[in-house]
Amino acid sequence: MAASVLGTNAPTSRASVSVAVIRSSVVSAPVRTSKLARRSVSGASAPCASSNTIRRWDAGIARVYRGPDRAWFGPGHAAAYAHVVNAIIFDFDGTLVDTEPIHEEALSRAARRHGASVAPGSSIGLADEDALAGAFGASGVRFDDALIREACAEKTCAYLDLIGDAEITVYEGAVELVRAAAASGPTGICTAAMRAEVEPVLLQIGLGGVVPVVVCADDVEAKKPDPAGYLDAAARLGLDPGACVVVEDSERGVEAGVRAGAHVVAVGHTTDRARLRRAHAWVERIGELDAGALRGALIRG
Repeated sequence: MAASVLGTNAPTSRASVSVAVIRSSVVSAPVRTSKLARRSVSGASAPCASSNTIRRWDAGIARVYRGPDRAWFGPGHAAAYAHVVNAIIFDFDGTLVDTEPIHEEALSRAARRHGASVAPGSSIGLADEDALAGAFGASGVRFDDALIREACAEKTCAYLDLIGDAEITVYEGAVELVRAAAASGPTGICTAAMRAEVEPVLLQIGLGGVVPVVVCADDVEAKKPDPAGYLDAAARLGLDPGACVVVEDSERGVEAGVRAGAHVVAVGHTTDRARLRRAHAWVERIGELDAGALRGALIRG
């Protein structure tokens, strides 16, 4: 099957390079953990291809645009025009796992205890504090910091209860991608969820202890779209944010990655593509990405 067309937002006023790395076989729907396909991912490089050719190799396909001439290069080419990605930082909910509905239900339970409701889809990409403050405001419930903290604690309890009975849905290829990334170089996770909510899910999907750097909402004071989380993740990895590629599914997450100075690849799991237009590249599903090619690929210089 032909690969998806990828979007880039590279400016046309000057020569620039942006990257989108995709697999040659397109994967769409999320799958249950019990049905994950255990595929190995390699990062073999490809020779330079002509402007009208996409050259296949065993890791997938790499597209690198260089300014208005739309030249095509495989990983490792045209290094004079671009930087090499040294780290991959993943968002978590909505990017690796389809847990946004569980978060929304947990937020709704907490909000209802205080006479408020959470509008469907309104919490995607939001920290719990922001989601609950928005729900209280929209419902006409007066609140202060103390009430937000209480409701956030109630939400976390509700979430842990829900995931205890749920089979976590993982987007196909996500676990393999993270494992391949962690095996090939610096890798992190940066999430708007609390650590108490993230660690049990990582264990359940087989990624417990695999990623050395996991930055959660309780690690930083400012939440997405503030870049604090991604800046912290890059610092823990010992790298400049410009040497990192961020994989995100939400508008706020994309904004955070861009503001941090990272290269951002958006995945279309939860958010319309038009709302992710600030990302440097876009894929429909995370299973289209390849860690080996992405880490060695060229990004906007």
